[in-house]
Amino acid sequence: LVALDGGAPEDPVVEPLLQLLRGRDAQREALVRLGFRWVPVPALPDLVRTVGSVNALQFRDRIAVPVWGGLFESLDRAALEIFRREAGPGVGVVPIRCAGSLRLHGGVRCIAQPLPPVPAR
Repeated sequence: LVALDGGAPEDPVVEPLLQLLRGRDAQREALVRLGFRWVPVPALPDLVRTVGSVNALQFRDRIAVPVWGGLFESLDRAALEIFRREAGPGVGVVPIRCAGSLRLHGGVRCIAQPLPPVPAR
């Protein structure tokens, strides 16, 4: 983002957003250096809650992918196609409608996250 005059933006909200994006770029570059491949998946991030499908749960033969449905159905379809393409043959991609949990900041992986045993009191 650049101000119209070519200088830095004056809005106090913009600089923290730019710092966040720079940090994400650095993380991506570090992962690529370690041999990971970066595959963009369509999403609509708002920095508080993201409409996206990367909070998936992967098994040996399938990937459970969170989807929103409704207004975001075309975004879901595009993301599912990328998962199918990248997973390759023999790996099923299973869409899981979980808009309710996604609104609470949790997708498929978050829902299935095992919790450690709670010691008895």
